[in-house]
Amino acid sequence: MALTFDLVVDRQTARDALRALLHSIFFHRLFGVVKPTTIDCLDVTVPAVKDAETEALVDETVDRFLRALNAATNTSATTTPTNPPTHAASTAANVATTTISTATHAMATVGATTGAAMAALARGGVPAFIGGGGGNNAVAATTPTTAGAGNGNGNGNGNGKKDGEIEVHFAEKKQKKATWFNSGGEAKIPWETWTIKVTLDQPQSTQDREILQDALATSLSKAVMAMVDYTVSERGRGAIPVISTATGISPFPIHTVLRVKGQVVP
Repeated sequence: MALTFDLVVDRQTARDALRALLHSIFFHRLFGVVKPTTIDCLDVTVPAVKDAETEALVDETVDRFLRALNAATNTSATTTPTNPPTHAASTAANVATTTISTATHAMATVGATTGAAMAALARGGVPAFIGGGGGNNAVAATTPTTAGAGNGNGNGNGNGKKDGEIEVHFAEKKQKKATWFNSGGEAKIPWETWTIKVTLDQPQSTQDREILQDALATSLSKAVMAMVDYTVSERGRGAIPVISTATGISPFPIHTVLRVKGQVVP
């Protein structure tokens, strides 16, 4: 196991950022004759590999991953109810119910007070609401109130974020021991895995997009420095198996695994 990187990207930066990071991984883990080059992403310069086969692998991996991520986003959007009950409609219903209840209560109170007033007149007294200084029979004005109206900003948990992972596995070839059940052969045993964890965000304003891209540039810079520190460290150098063949740009088979929402992308 090697390093894990976390990237928050938007649709404008996703492809370039993922290409840059994958190229940098391969630059530090291809042990054949590598023609170095660089890629600029958000004013960050990262090392890359100038090789047709490697470039094709990077592009195919990124394109397949983003297709799956976008498909997951679109599928989630189509399953959202088209006409969910709005907070305004719920509030209006509550107001109507409160108003009806208030009106009913007021009518009952007026009825009771009127009966009490008639009785007072029959006794020769003065009803309280005619100037007797208030009292238990006075009618109080009631104003309907609405609680929890909300701020109406439309924000919620469904902010369009979707998570995925790109794993890059480096393996070594080993001969399997022949048994009664198999004839042996060659096995590819992973010795190191690099993981890119991706969050696809959807900024709602120009300012939000600028903040995201500034943070992404910082993440890319830190990722490249982490790669350099790891690959020159004793742990990073000690993870490399013995190189028995020197053919091709990499003596070790490379395999990528893509996941979106926890599901492996075919």
